[in-house]
Amino acid sequence: MDLRPIRTEDDYDWALNEIARYFEAQPEPGTPDGDRFDVLAALIEDYEAKHYPVAGT
Repeated sequence: MDLRPIRTEDDYDWALNEIARYFEAQPEPGTPDGDRFDVLAALIEDYEAKHYPVAGT
């Protein structure tokens, strides 16, 4: 799995591009691709919460 922390906007863009390929056919949970999807989603969610907070949440 070629995953890494998201520290910069470039890292964020990379992660978004990586996860986009799973949107048309989301992988099965528990498979290597499913695990990769879950980790990418968590990394993106964490980065967005820190850098793009939604007011009132």
